[in-house]
Amino acid sequence: NSAASESADCTCDAGYTDAAASTGMEAIQCGGPCGCSDTLAPGSVISDGPGSYSNDEYCWWLISGASPSVSFTSFSTASGDNVFVGQFDDATFSSGRKDLVWLSGSPALATYRASSTTPALQQHLKVQFTSDSSGTASGFTA
Repeated sequence: NSAASESADCTCDAGYTDAAASTGMEAIQCGGPCGCSDTLAPGSVISDGPGSYSNDEYCWWLISGASPSVSFTSFSTASGDNVFVGQFDDATFSSGRKDLVWLSGSPALATYRASSTTPALQQHLKVQFTSDSSGTASGFTA
C-alpha cells in the first residue's frame, strides 16, 4: 500500500492508513489532490505538492498518535488561501474540536502539537489546506 507518487496531479489512495496505525504509533491519512509522502510513515513530509498549488483546492491530512505534531518548514499562501490545524477526539473530525491555528500568507514557521491531560489516549491532528479562485503561491511543507 502506498500513495501515488508526488506530482502536480497526485492524489492519496482514499482512506489510506499507514501500517503504524495498528501499532499505536503515529499514522497519517490524507485526501484531496495535494501530494502525500510515498510511505506515510511517522516523520513523513506533508505538502500541497510540488511547485505552486492550484486554485480551488481542498486537501486534508490526519495525523494520529499518542502526541501527534506538525512542524512547518516552509509556508507561503495567497490572500484568501489558508491552512487550518486542529485537534480532534476522533479520526472523523466530529468531536472534541480544538482549533490550534489558522495560517495564511507568510507566517512565522512553528510546530503545533496535540495536547491531552491523558497522554495514553490516541490524539488526532487535522491539517486542512483550502485555496480560493483568486490566485496561488508556492504553498507549504511540514
